[in-house]
Amino acid sequence: MTLLIHGNQIDQNSLKTQLSVAAVVSLSAKLNQGLDDLKEAIITVINSGKRQTTNLIGSVYLLKMN
Repeated sequence: MTLLIHGNQIDQNSLKTQLSVAAVVSLSAKLNQGLDDLKEAIITVINSGKRQTTNLIGSVYLLKMN
């Protein structure tokens, strides 16, 4: 079974919410140390009309459940 928790393109107003979600996902990942795969993903952050691609640790995970 594969569980995909993903983020969408976000702007400055929703960044705080995304980071809060990221903290919960990160904690969940730490609590499930038996996971086979835990991967960082790329989030597109929209800032002042310019697109920046940033690796945001803990924000997007592909969790492979045992």
